[in-house]
Amino acid sequence: MRIIALLEYELASDLGYWGDHTAKWETSIIMYLRPELVDMSRLTDLLGVDGEDPRVYASRELGERVVELIVRRLCERVEASLAELRLS
Repeated sequence: MRIIALLEYELASDLGYWGDHTAKWETSIIMYLRPELVDMSRLTDLLGVDGEDPRVYASRELGERVVELIVRRLCERVEASLAELRLS
């Protein structure tokens, strides 16, 4: 068994994604994956938000871009790992 241990943002750091909490990146990802869970009108202050203000910087389009990149790069790593197993 092989394990690929990493944080999701490691696959998209070239976009400027270094992880956050309920800020630009996480909110954008949820806007793309589960938009029904995002209600920006309920965010009246930034208590608990660690990163760029999602009211200003988050978007579904950014979420789609980062999720698609992460998935593509993770698939590439899995395929490379499987190829190594086949060769050994």
